[in-house]
Amino acid sequence: MTTCKAGLAVLDEYGNSAGSWNGNSVGNTGDSTFDILLPNLVVDYATYSYQVWWKSNLLGSDMMLCGMRLYYLPEGGFVHLPAVMKGP
Repeated sequence: MTTCKAGLAVLDEYGNSAGSWNGNSVGNTGDSTFDILLPNLVVDYATYSYQVWWKSNLLGSDMMLCGMRLYYLPEGGFVHLPAVMKGP
């Protein structure tokens, strides 16, 4: 039984879907995690907006979202990110 779904939607300037990926949580153990792979997604904030969503398929106070994490590795790895250092 699918208990919840989560995903990422890419929307154009008019709100139309330009791509969507999602995954399902199965079971009711209370500790569900799952990964959604986004092959070759290039983040382009000038053209698209991005929406992270979660939907429960169950009703009641026992169904809660405790958190979501997004992991993003820029093209070329981390070499393009600025080095952040704490000052003296």
